[in-house]
Amino acid sequence: QNATLGQFVSSAKELYPNAKILTISEADRTVEGRSAFYAKIKYNDWDMVVVPQSVFEMIPDSEERQRAFIQEKIDEKKFILEQAKQAGNSTAERQLKKELEDLEYEYQFGEKPPKKGKKDAKKEAKAVDNAIAKAKRQLDRKTDDVSNFDDMGIDALLVDEAHAYKHLGFSTAMQRGVKGVDATGSKKSAGVYLKTRAVFDKAGWKNVVFATGTPISNTAAEIWTFMKYLMPDDIMRQNHIYYFDDFVRNFGNISQSLEFTTSGKFKENTRFASYTNLPELIRIWWSVCDTVRAEDAVAEGGEKLEDKQPKMENWTDSDGNEHVNQARDIYLPQSGSLVDIMNAVRAKLEWYEGLSGKEKKENSHIPLTMFGIAKMAAIDPRLVDREAPDEPNSKTNQAVTETLKALKDSERYKGTAALFCDNFRRWDYDTNSGRRVEGFNIFEEIKRKLMDAGVPEDQIVIMKSGMNTAAKEKIFARVNSGEVRVIMGTTATLGTGV
Repeated sequence: QNATLGQFVSSAKELYPNAKILTISEADRTVEGRSAFYAKIKYNDWDMVVVPQSVFEMIPDSEERQRAFIQEKIDEKKFILEQAKQAGNSTAERQLKKELEDLEYEYQFGEKPPKKGKKDAKKEAKAVDNAIAKAKRQLDRKTDDVSNFDDMGIDALLVDEAHAYKHLGFSTAMQRGVKGVDATGSKKSAGVYLKTRAVFDKAGWKNVVFATGTPISNTAAEIWTFMKYLMPDDIMRQNHIYYFDDFVRNFGNISQSLEFTTSGKFKENTRFASYTNLPELIRIWWSVCDTVRAEDAVAEGGEKLEDKQPKMENWTDSDGNEHVNQARDIYLPQSGSLVDIMNAVRAKLEWYEGLSGKEKKENSHIPLTMFGIAKMAAIDPRLVDREAPDEPNSKTNQAVTETLKALKDSERYKGTAALFCDNFRRWDYDTNSGRRVEGFNIFEEIKRKLMDAGVPEDQIVIMKSGMNTAAKEKIFARVNSGEVRVIMGTTATLGTGV
């Protein structure tokens, strides 16, 4: 991650003082600079090369590997179509073929395809063509015009924060609307997948390590994705999990249940909810996974990592129960502005649910848009509505109160309060220039209120994107020394690995 590049390099040099370690500098961030940096990798003998994910993803892959990836997607698509036929799932088969045709037509001509009938043979041919187009789109990411990854002489690969590459993508005959299954693939994940294959081919299926604290966090399909990255193809075939649908048949539990929706109502959903045959699944998973818990990790000198972690403050709830080393949830009543916004969101979603299938397709953006509005309004209504007032019981004002309390409690040892928020600002449009301008900003609002309460401005830092490594290292040093008492940022600028 860009946020922790300097810390990673410093730790590597401390652990391996005699190693030849190369990392990217600020001068290497331009197109020309990256080209020179890649040349250093290719034409020198390094023990370790440390780069942020943003640079790693810019390294192109060989044409041979891209062709192999496309062929893999074609084979997968054929398998899924055949499975749908054998199962007599004509609806899924027609749906899958139609989707493939539409995507191919849009890819070639940039518009929706006209309605017309086709023979089954032509449809299958079209499905294969579309599988190629879809794979090409996933491979068509922005890269530098330099030597491909295979030619750089990399013989081992450690990917930190590997959960950023969970969207490898797959084909499935499962019906639409099954929750817990995200079949979409990202371009950066395809690039990492090809790079793992390059190292595996060179090292005899070893020397690839993925490190993450959240291998399975959003969907039950993620465990299969990581096995697809790290497990040899023949082993996956032997265990009947090479294709995602085979994995679901052997280890997935598809169930129906009532779930609370954004509109405030319950709706019956079909979900990939859990796993079956757990002993066998764990056996397969452990062949590529090593789990290290905090209580098991030992730092240099024999000290347990768990002992070095700060403990959370103990607290007592309203029922008199004491909570030791546990996070505390703070519940706030809905403000008037939030109630108004949620009522509007609910009304819009109810209107959407009443549409016909065709009308829903034309307005498919509405659920996601409404969810985004509801999520941001729940943080602070001013992120959505420029006319919303500054209400005393907002999360923003509660964050200020809690921060001031934390600063007072930690005054003796100059502790630092860290505040995280990914949706922290509202964008407005200047009617005169037509340009997008920043409106309300939670970080700036909290900073202003902390200063009004007496916190010196130089003790408050807002981490921003684009900061260079030296600036970040300086800030983190000031945090460690107690000079910075409040630091705010997003997952990308402050959260991951910091």
